[in-house]
Amino acid sequence: MHRLLFILSLFCCAALLQAQPTPRPGRPLATPVLLPRDGATASAQNKKMQGRNLDSTVMPTEKDALALPLAAHVPEDAVQAPAVNEPTKKPIEETIEWLSIEEAVEKNKLAPRKILVDVYTDWCGWCKKMDQTTFKDPQIVKYVSETYYAVKFNAEQQKDIELQGKKYQFVRNGGRGYHELAAEWLNNRMGYPTMVFLDEEMKLIQPIAGYQQADKFEVILHYFGTNSHKTTPWETYERKYLEQRSE
Repeated sequence: MHRLLFILSLFCCAALLQAQPTPRPGRPLATPVLLPRDGATASAQNKKMQGRNLDSTVMPTEKDALALPLAAHVPEDAVQAPAVNEPTKKPIEETIEWLSIEEAVEKNKLAPRKILVDVYTDWCGWCKKMDQTTFKDPQIVKYVSETYYAVKFNAEQQKDIELQGKKYQFVRNGGRGYHELAAEWLNNRMGYPTMVFLDEEMKLIQPIAGYQQADKFEVILHYFGTNSHKTTPWETYERKYLEQRSE
């Protein structure tokens, strides 16, 4: 009898084990439950969660979000934008303000200055080199900007110009030509570049022909800019200027 009862109990245990569901890999054994704001609605929330597909993602509602830790609620104005690497700004390069002869005349009427005229042509290689070197030297830029009105004048331009009651025109000469105003400033010696210095009354002081290096041109600018050409020979002024610059 005891053996029969023992066998029956084994059959019952086996039947109960077969009735338990076998967990499937990758599926949770319990339904995740979001915590509501208070315990009073917990049971209702749990009932809603029952029977849901366990593989689905449960998104919290606006009401549920209030139950998150306070650290999760970050004010919008407290969020800092990621740092952006700004490109390195290049320093602004100071340059000479080049004017037309008409603009220089108008400025000279309001505030008289001497006028520096760079007489050039489009095909002149030394003119371009002087633009790239001498006229970009900081000391040259500073002194010209403070002392002169600087003018760019194309010796082969074909535009008529009226200056001090006189009309100047372009003159054709073979395949090229020249402007009468440039010829007057250069004393008909048409070489480029040529720096022409005019006084405050637009009268010619002197043309200086050829490419000028910055250190030599600095002395020339000061020579005419300080009116030293009226009292001191060039050789004497140059020697004294270079001695003072080397001290």
